[in-house]
Amino acid sequence: MRGPRTQEMTETFCGLPKKIAVVGAVAGAGLASVWLLSPIGVCVGVAIAFIFAGALRGLTPRERRWVAGLLGTALALRLLALLAFSLLVDYDRDQFPILIGDENYSKNISIWLHNIYFGIPISPSNFSNAFVWRSTSGGFFYVLAYAQILLGPAPFGGHFLNIAFFFAGTVLMYRTVRASYGPLPALGSLAVVLFLPTLFVWSISALKESSHVLMLSVIVVAALQTVRAGTWAGRAAALGLTAGSIAVVGTLRSGGLTIGIATVLSAYAATAVTARRWMRILAIAMALVVVVAGWQSSRVQARALTLVQEAASLHVGHVNTPGYSYKLLDQRFYRHGAPGLQTMTMAEAMRFAVRAPVSFVVVPTPWQAASRSGLAYLPQQMVWYLLFILAVVGCVVGFKRDALLTFLLLATCVSYGAAVAFTSGNIGTMVRHRDLVVPIVVWFSGLGAASILSWTAVLAKRRRADSLSRFDTLSTDAGL
Repeated sequence: MRGPRTQEMTETFCGLPKKIAVVGAVAGAGLASVWLLSPIGVCVGVAIAFIFAGALRGLTPRERRWVAGLLGTALALRLLALLAFSLLVDYDRDQFPILIGDENYSKNISIWLHNIYFGIPISPSNFSNAFVWRSTSGGFFYVLAYAQILLGPAPFGGHFLNIAFFFAGTVLMYRTVRASYGPLPALGSLAVVLFLPTLFVWSISALKESSHVLMLSVIVVAALQTVRAGTWAGRAAALGLTAGSIAVVGTLRSGGLTIGIATVLSAYAATAVTARRWMRILAIAMALVVVVAGWQSSRVQARALTLVQEAASLHVGHVNTPGYSYKLLDQRFYRHGAPGLQTMTMAEAMRFAVRAPVSFVVVPTPWQAASRSGLAYLPQQMVWYLLFILAVVGCVVGFKRDALLTFLLLATCVSYGAAVAFTSGNIGTMVRHRDLVVPIVVWFSGLGAASILSWTAVLAKRRRADSLSRFDTLSTDAGL
């Protein structure tokens, strides 16, 4: 018969309980196998675990279940989509698995930079092309390259990284919006952002959209904490993070640095101006004076016209790209091209300035769906129209709940949206670039929808109370 000491030894392994040792060994073997298949995938998995933990921290049990369900479902669907994509790739024909055409640039350039770092010979043309995009997309390409330098070449590495970037930016905005606008608007907006079809596609692609969404979220939150952090050290750290994030956005898109600075400063200024009633009146009066003075100044008009002509030139270039296009200028400018833009009048410039933001919202219209992909996109376009209307309501309500956050979100939408609206002319490219600000719009939409539901409930309750009051009055008069 075995004694207690012998029985205890048989139920342990290396000093650990047998069950824990077996589970640990299986988990370690599984982790090692996954690491061999995709080191970047393992690192992204760990990062997403921390992101999800941060999203669930401090929530009520019911809200935690909803958020965990949304995040878990969204992640599972993205992984299944990538798995299906990997099974459909013809590796004998394609050098890299390409989900969307422009991924060819990001994957090629990142591997060229990887080879340059390790001294692996590449052709002179590839060496030159690896640095051509430095001013517009270099930041994203360098991230992909450094990830592969550290963890090895990974055809799907960019896809995994973008999933992590997307969830990080979304969760960061969810926590911020929840604290300022409330749990219900934040939860509804989170569901839309996670499952809106085009945002879903960009989040699993190897394009720079997810990194851009992350950095815009960081800018908004860091700029908010620059004012609201409890200590001067915290404010200084938030200010540094704001400046660093704006600099990073400048490496992702041409003009991103200027737009980022203008976004934050305009939000701060608008918040300060609207803090007091007399300041609002003074600001409106000063704005009218500036507009009138600028309108009467020939120098200001000439400069404004030059800026419009530069934007119009980019627009004409996009109209002439392959695919389906839309036009914002008078027809004569498409016949004569760039030389014709030099003869643009102020009236023509004004028409262009009105058409651009309107087209940013309404394009593609239902009658512009001339292909199967256009028809497939129509349901989301209808959803976009609804989201935009709700966002207008949410923006008005947001000023009362948190003026600074509302101005930061609004300034982000306006500044980055304007950069797209005045230069785009290709429907597909515009939709892709518009989706950079769609997540910001959705946070307003959630607040608008929640506010309308709340107003409806209050109105219904009031009508019910009035009906009961009338019934009691009639019953009393009737002697019942």
